[in-house]
Amino acid sequence: MKYVRLTYIFTLMVLGVSCQSDFLDREPLDKISSSAVYSDQNLAQAFLNKIHDEIPHPLGGYYMTDCVTDNARTKSGWISSQKVIVPGLIGPSNNPIGMWHKYKSIRKANEFIEKVGESSMDESFKKTAVAEARWLRAEFYFELVKRYGDVPLITKAQTINDDFLTPRTPATDVWDFIDSELDEIDDILESKSDILNGKISKEACWALGSRAMLYAKRWEKCVDYSRRVIESGKFEMSPDYGKLFGSYGGDKEVIFEILFDGKANKGQSYDLYNLPWSYRADWGSQTNPTQELVDSYYMANGLPITDAASGYDAKKPYEGRDPRFYASVLYNGAVFKGRAMNTVSPDGPDAINKTGLHSITGYYCRKYLDEKSAIAPKGGESRVSWKMFRLGEMYLNLAEAENELRPASNTVYASVKVIRDRVNMPNIKPGLSQAEMRKELMHERRIELAFEDHRWWDLIRWRKSIEVLDGKYFHGVVVTKNDDGSLNYNMKHVVDNRPLQVFLEKHYLAPIPYSDIQKNENLTQNPGY
Repeated sequence: MKYVRLTYIFTLMVLGVSCQSDFLDREPLDKISSSAVYSDQNLAQAFLNKIHDEIPHPLGGYYMTDCVTDNARTKSGWISSQKVIVPGLIGPSNNPIGMWHKYKSIRKANEFIEKVGESSMDESFKKTAVAEARWLRAEFYFELVKRYGDVPLITKAQTINDDFLTPRTPATDVWDFIDSELDEIDDILESKSDILNGKISKEACWALGSRAMLYAKRWEKCVDYSRRVIESGKFEMSPDYGKLFGSYGGDKEVIFEILFDGKANKGQSYDLYNLPWSYRADWGSQTNPTQELVDSYYMANGLPITDAASGYDAKKPYEGRDPRFYASVLYNGAVFKGRAMNTVSPDGPDAINKTGLHSITGYYCRKYLDEKSAIAPKGGESRVSWKMFRLGEMYLNLAEAENELRPASNTVYASVKVIRDRVNMPNIKPGLSQAEMRKELMHERRIELAFEDHRWWDLIRWRKSIEVLDGKYFHGVVVTKNDDGSLNYNMKHVVDNRPLQVFLEKHYLAPIPYSDIQKNENLTQNPGY
């Protein structure tokens, strides 16, 4: 009986395939064929826009990469930042900040470059669209090489006839490729002032080149790219550091940004994940600045709080600080959305550890929160744009590269002066050695670029991660009220309900996914994994 039933089913399958052969040869109704995309300019642009959407940014995730550095912690222990990265458990089968999947994006870019280039579409469109796709491909390779070092360099859309067992290309060749691509396409792309926000411009080429060459330690090239952006005259330092990070797009300091419309299909969820508890976002309070970060902000007179001449008062610890502190961190007494934060334990609405949904450090992240948004936003409703490249970074890149070439030169001081003038901070004191200046520039990047996805990568490229992170617990503040009504600030509260941070030598390079190692016999793993 079983044999008869199986025979009957098989016969139906054969008949079904035979009867529907004409139907199966038709184009799917819910998809657009490759030939259609590359013969229609509007469809080709839509596909290119989809590749744009694959540029990584942190505003849609549970936490910022600062949360795995000395800048911040994540309050939820189940999130991968605390569960995997901080305790040093990154491995070939579990790497929350891996980007190996960007080879799918590179495949799309390669295909677009080839197919559009061969198409009969308008020549002007083809030229610009292909240049944008090459920029995207360069950006994806930057994300790969900064994580993994040597990576396979694939610059064409592979077919079934190609050898898929591609070995790793030396990192120096990948940096060469990124540099040459950006050099070749910058004259093709339009200038920032002539295009809509969110589009790739020639200045975006230079900005990516500035950052990439800084990571590659190609100092002269970094200086060159940085100067091109600065001297283009297309950008100005935004007069208000805080408002810069609340804009929805178009700030005059921003070189390239990712725009959001506040709708589920093109919004981001930063407010949902990071608003303090009393502003009620169910997933909120995830990015909790550390006391170490707070202490690193100088006084407004340019002196560190450890300097006896700084004027720092431990009883009024948040008065008279670098203005960038107030734009980046929410603390007890900070005015946000029209009212003062109350983190006084145990009853303050945003007191440390009041519930499992409150900050574990006593601080909340302010940068990138939208003060104009509604209370308790839903996922995807946030509209603040991601400032991927901005002029302030270009000055810092220029200063760092210049200091490596011409220690503590006038260019270094002048570049930092532009950064500090914006917030009325005095410049770095004169007469520093190269090593002293290097230390000051590291500090300046930490302050100026806090919560902008730089700290983790800066520590790695400086080879400072073991020194700064390994074997450390970081601290927060417990604010209590004294009998006389004055406040007491315990800034030695150890955030020890989260794992001890582990950063080993092997972590300077990320592990290649185990599944890809298994598929490709020519793909070697990074040391230690």
